[in-house]
Amino acid sequence: MKAVLGALTAVRRFHSRGTPSWIGAAGPRRLLVIRTGIGPERVRAALANVDIARTGARWLLSTGCAGALVPDLDAGAMVVATRVVDDRGAVIGRPLDAPAQALERWARAREIVTHPGAFVSVARPLLSAAEKRAAHEQLGGIAVEMEGAALAAAAAERGVPFLAVRVILDGVGVAVPDFGDARDLRSLAGAVARHPAALGRAARLWPAQRTARAALERFLRAFFAVTGFGALELAEAAEVPESRAGS
Repeated sequence: MKAVLGALTAVRRFHSRGTPSWIGAAGPRRLLVIRTGIGPERVRAALANVDIARTGARWLLSTGCAGALVPDLDAGAMVVATRVVDDRGAVIGRPLDAPAQALERWARAREIVTHPGAFVSVARPLLSAAEKRAAHEQLGGIAVEMEGAALAAAAAERGVPFLAVRVILDGVGVAVPDFGDARDLRSLAGAVARHPAALGRAARLWPAQRTARAALERFLRAFFAVTGFGALELAEAAEVPESRAGS
C-alpha cells in the first residue's frame, strides 16, 4: 500500500463503511485506492463497502506483492498477468493478453523489465517451495497471489478493463510464514505463539520486502506519470470503447 500511495500526489484518506481507501492524483487523473486485505473474501467485502460505480472508475488495477512460481523471478521482479486462473485452473474474468502486451511495449520503451504470464489466484497461501512448484506444474502460472480472481471477476461484472501488475516478494524456493488469519497486533501475537517458526521466516523476508516495495513504487511512479496510457492505450488494448476510458 505504501508503494502505491508513494507514487501518487495530493493523497487524501477516507473510510467507506470500514474499508480504508484513499484518493490520489496521477497527473490530471484522480485514482481511488482501496486496501482490500488479503484473500478473496476480504476483496469481495471491500468492494461491497465501496461503491465503485458511483466513483466513475473506468478501469481496475490489481497491484501489490506476489510469490514466484518459476525459478527466474526474484524479489523485485515485475510480473504482468496475461490471465488470472483460480486453483482449479479456470480462467476468471477476461483474458488479459492484449493489455499485458500493451503494458510490455510501454515498459520496454522505458527500459523497464516486465514478465508476462498467468497469475494463479488462490484462497489460501502457498507456504512451501513444494506447493509453489506444484502449482506451476498443474496450472502453468508464473506468480501466485490471493486477490486477483475476485478483482478480475468484479471488473468483468462491471464491464471495465482490468490489469494486474505485481512485484515478486518471495522466490519459488522461499518458504513464507503462516500467520493464519491475523489482522491486528493481538491476533498476530496469537498466530506467532501458534506458529513460532513463522516469525523466523518473516524476518528472512524483510530484505526482500524492502526490495519489492522500492521496485513497485518505481514502476508505479513511471506508470502513473504517463497521462495517456491508463486511459487510452489500455482501453484500446482491452478493446472497449474509448468513451468508457479515461478519468
